[in-house]
Amino acid sequence: MTSAVISESQLLASAGLALFGEHWKNPLARALGVNRDTLDDWHLHRLAVPGGVWVDIGRLLASRRQDIGAALQTFSDHAPSLPVGRRPRQRGRNNEAMAPPSDRPAGQSPKRPR
Repeated sequence: MTSAVISESQLLASAGLALFGEHWKNPLARALGVNRDTLDDWHLHRLAVPGGVWVDIGRLLASRRQDIGAALQTFSDHAPSLPVGRRPRQRGRNNEAMAPPSDRPAGQSPKRPR
């Protein structure tokens, strides 16, 4: 298996998104103990990312992977049994069944009794 070469900026963004979601820069800077401006400098190629930072990011990713694995195990052990691939019907305010969002035309919300 071959992998495409990606830039340090792409690698940093990929790890940040996986760890902290869309707004990853501030939380990643905090987790690494650096200033947000420093992280921006790395991301914009103004400074090289020190090797130790990659080790720290790898540890953060490994920890997150363990946390997700434990959560998945707990979920599979204790969640109610649901058919694989199907979402349960959502319930509205008055406990009436509502179609999942994908079953409604775009832009329409469910009709609720007044």
